[in-house]
Amino acid sequence: MISFSKKDLLHILQHSNETNLVFRYKGNPPFRSSTYHVFIIIARIANDGNLVLVNGTSKIEERKKATRLMGIDDNKTLVCIPSKKYNFFSKETVVDCNSVNVLNHKEIKIDDFEYIQNGHLSEDDFEKIKQAIIASPLVAPYIKNNLEN
Repeated sequence: MISFSKKDLLHILQHSNETNLVFRYKGNPPFRSSTYHVFIIIARIANDGNLVLVNGTSKIEERKKATRLMGIDDNKTLVCIPSKKYNFFSKETVVDCNSVNVLNHKEIKIDDFEYIQNGHLSEDDFEKIKQAIIASPLVAPYIKNNLEN
């Protein structure tokens, strides 16, 4: 098995074109937090390489309620992932595809991320998330355009 240093992994995160990569992050941006959250790289912005990220939460009913209150169809824009389907989601998790973050890849700090071994979604789940982002009325067109590759 090949072993990577955290520095090597940061370089890959910042400079590769890989998507469907899952990692833990606690930086600000994408939002202020002193604890790690699981993020998924959905795309990279074509002209600058910035990361298009979504994150999972176990606060499923809270997300569904908030989405409905905004008048958005939660069945089209939230993607549920069963408990323990992946080693990085120990509880049932929802990915809110109305809340997409763009993170400047140059601003990722080595102390703010953690690598997740086997940190990828199935192609089916990855595609569901992309389609839910495209279905969201809250996501900017330039982000959606970067998903249509």
